[in-house]
Amino acid sequence: MIPTKRYSGEFKLRSRKKKEPGTEAPSEYQIIFSGPSVRLILAGVKTQTRRVVGSPPDDNPLPGERRWVREKWTGWYHSGGLRIIYAADKSERIVDPPADYILPKAALNPGNWVSPIFMPRFASRITLEITKVRTQHIQEISETDALAEGVQPLDGNFNGCYEFHDCLSGSTARECFRRGWDALNKKRGYDWDQNPLVYALTFRVLGGKVNDA
Repeated sequence: MIPTKRYSGEFKLRSRKKKEPGTEAPSEYQIIFSGPSVRLILAGVKTQTRRVVGSPPDDNPLPGERRWVREKWTGWYHSGGLRIIYAADKSERIVDPPADYILPKAALNPGNWVSPIFMPRFASRITLEITKVRTQHIQEISETDALAEGVQPLDGNFNGCYEFHDCLSGSTARECFRRGWDALNKKRGYDWDQNPLVYALTFRVLGGKVNDA
């Protein structure tokens, strides 16, 4: 059952139609991550993310569903196909795009990075499988969960080089997460003090660290 709307502190629930085992491939949708998050995912450090309930395309996630990662990138045509360069770690690979694919204009200017929203599916190098979904208010995040979000110990404090912001320190991982959350979400009206309802997604990387080229 999935919460759909809030009524006086309670949630109206609706069910999602179940699939017959073995009849359909897992549902797959896109998800955007920042460069610091991508690096932490590739390193096996970041295994959770939190997304505000009702924010497409992350609404109503279910365990077993997949998310292909969109990240900042650029590319140009190469004799063997389309060379993709990922901003997070400057790694490269060559892919075979559809014949009618047209590169975004930003990629035509040397030195420019292309926004994640323009990354096509074939250029994505990371596919995640959701293994657990919890619905909670953002302030319910625990210290363990904040570490799973990618907050890292640094010189006795914690370093916020994760999904939300670079290098926001705090005395605990949870405090660091709070600062990072506000850096990204306060201007959207979902700041920590408002305590928005979120989906807490736990995930694993499919197929090793990156997708096969």
